Amino acid sequence: MSADANATMLSILFFCALSAASAIYLILELGQPFDGLMQVPSDPLRQALAPL
Repeated sequence: MSADANATMLSILFFCALSAASAIYLILELGQPFDGLMQVPSDPLRQALAPL
């Protein structure tokens, strides 16, 4: 990382930053399962809780 910047190093840093950002985004999305980009339908859960 202390050497001159070249295409290989820049591409690896870009993909590592993209991977870390994606992981943080997915962790935050899992905290809100009924909202956001990836939504879990609540109908099966409601049907399972109805008999209880």
